[in-house]
Amino acid sequence: MRLTDRTVTNSKPELPAGKTDAIIFDEDASGFGLRIREGGSRKWIFQYSRDGHTKRMTLGDVSKIGATKARELVQALAARVALGHDPAAEKQEAQAHKETLGEAITAYLKVKARELAPRTYVETDRYLDVTARSLHGRPLADITQKEIADLLTKIAADSGDPTANRFRANLSAMYVWAAQQGKVTANPVAFTEKRKEQARERVLAEAELAAIWHALPDSDYGRIVKLLMLTGQRRDEIGGLRWSEIDLEKGEINLPAGRTKNGRAHMVPISKTVRAILAAQPRNAERDHVFGRGNNGFTGWSASKAALDSDLAKMDAWTLHDLRRTCATGMGELGVPPHIVELVLNHQSGHKGGIAGVYNRAVNGKERREALDRWDKHIAAVTKPKA
Repeated sequence: MRLTDRTVTNSKPELPAGKTDAIIFDEDASGFGLRIREGGSRKWIFQYSRDGHTKRMTLGDVSKIGATKARELVQALAARVALGHDPAAEKQEAQAHKETLGEAITAYLKVKARELAPRTYVETDRYLDVTARSLHGRPLADITQKEIADLLTKIAADSGDPTANRFRANLSAMYVWAAQQGKVTANPVAFTEKRKEQARERVLAEAELAAIWHALPDSDYGRIVKLLMLTGQRRDEIGGLRWSEIDLEKGEINLPAGRTKNGRAHMVPISKTVRAILAAQPRNAERDHVFGRGNNGFTGWSASKAALDSDLAKMDAWTLHDLRRTCATGMGELGVPPHIVELVLNHQSGHKGGIAGVYNRAVNGKERREALDRWDKHIAAVTKPKA
């Protein structure tokens, strides 16, 4: 049979009886064949001999490559074989050495570590090394616009539109750099959606805090959300919490600079309820992370939030970041001075060194503890079950 679009598409060769896979070779072009499978797959192939071994290459699906184009590809490949090349091995080797997104990000961050301000670098590292981790193993040049768009949609659902936009900007900048280095020829981020941002002012009411508290499951996610409500810290700081960062004797959580948004080490006093939650958390001697599984902290944000929202169907839309804003507003309403609220949230922008810096940290540590203890008592009163 001569393989043409008409003979392949219109007559549709069938599998021999009892077979699930078969190859039909063209009567003119040596090695040019059509592979058909039981599930309906039909793909062009090129078969040739090399060092006494039969080798085979898949050229593409019949629905995407016409017979004429496939025949031309076979002729070109046959010419390479005649010149001593091994096309199948060369293709496999090229695929094996494709640079992944993770490898490109590592190289990019090494360059940016010398160019960016410390705080900006920490943000860039967090977005590319952590937020983009699900794509790290994919070949850099093979990642599609749809893959990135899907990830942006997930980020927006989990963390809000502003976070999705910041991630998009950082990933796009990395692809521009990669193009300048000759690693890619196109930027798949360029035409993805840039979301409209609106300043969020959502502060949860006491009744809403109580509803969330009582709807939370007895799970890692439930305990994380309670800690977010009680401490006002960021989602990933608590979700990625490590036992080595917790000192129950001193009553402190000490977040290293590499795990905070502004790149500053941060001490969070442990209040009564926070202590009870941490003390009751099961501990695995083989891992340092308090929450989650394997080598990472908690990752099930989207599914867990969706399940919680389902239980709180009558409540207006809210995000985990609203807990941080609510904590700040609530402490202010309880009489905590604004500069102490800023310190609790790790929003401080200044730094004093020497004896003055040590003194200020000591005083502020005491005031931070008093602020969170006051907020802890307020949450306990708000969430106390009614008789």
